[in-house]
Amino acid sequence: MKKLAIFLVLAMLLSIGVSAAPAQLGVEAVVEVPAAGETGTVTLTICVEEATAAGTVTVSYDNATLTYVSTSTQADLSSVKDTGSVVTLVYSNLEAKAGNLAEVTFAYDCTEGATTVVDVKAKLNGEEDATSDLSTTLTLDLPSEAEACPSAAFTDVNPARWYHEAVDFAVSSGLMEGMSKTIFAPNASTTRAQFVTIVSRAAGVDVSGYEGKTDFTDVSEDVWYAPYVAWAAEEGLVQGYGDGTFHPNASISRQEMVTILARFLGAGAGDAAVLEGFDDADQIAGWAQSSVAWAVENGIIRGYADCLDPRGDCTRAQTAQIFLNYENAN
Repeated sequence: MKKLAIFLVLAMLLSIGVSAAPAQLGVEAVVEVPAAGETGTVTLTICVEEATAAGTVTVSYDNATLTYVSTSTQADLSSVKDTGSVVTLVYSNLEAKAGNLAEVTFAYDCTEGATTVVDVKAKLNGEEDATSDLSTTLTLDLPSEAEACPSAAFTDVNPARWYHEAVDFAVSSGLMEGMSKTIFAPNASTTRAQFVTIVSRAAGVDVSGYEGKTDFTDVSEDVWYAPYVAWAAEEGLVQGYGDGTFHPNASISRQEMVTILARFLGAGAGDAAVLEGFDDADQIAGWAQSSVAWAVENGIIRGYADCLDPRGDCTRAQTAQIFLNYENAN
């Protein structure tokens, strides 16, 4: 499961009584929470800005909250010891070096949030045997899985359903919003107006220059989606219907959706042979065949029960999944 980086803390450890201090020590703490699961991680990267030849680093932690997992290092470690509340690293270099001393990783249970304190101390020897005693204290906010979940505010998004990661992606990346602050409507159909809006967000387009414009008789200049539809029409992504209408509130079909997406990405024609394994391949419109084939070839759509359902409505959850599939494929 893809992890979500929650925050970054950078603390510079300052000397508390040294002579000819050989180094300043930096501690970078990254807390990560998986999109689903029960274990989060805390990784401390301990680095030195000036060359040191040897030293001892201790990391004291609350073992009621954190569990030591591992240490990796670029320095030459003599020993690593974990007592259950203190990790002690003893290292030496043949030549004085600067850079990362170690990455120390802990695990924590993210079914509930917590705040914890980590104390890092170091005694370092410089190039001329000058010794520095350094220390700092980091207070870390460890978010719960629910706090880390971008879709947690939506009461109708079930974290156990197949679409959860996709909705998280669509919301966190700004592609999609809820129908309200608490409703995402994953099973509702995506409208044609909604889809071109999502595509414009993916393109990072400033549609303010399209306000007050309309190319279709059923799209009023003052409706919220008018500039998005105008942009999509100018870009050749949508053409509307022969009678000059766009049908903005109609559900978008799966074949319409991948056709617009393929046009937006400038995708080439797919190999129609990939469609032969689907029972309803004959239901794909001629104008959509190459786009649907492209989408299947690239894992953008996968079908279900040996069907692609090209004329079926594309739900909001499916729309989110399609954009996640494209993100993962690239």
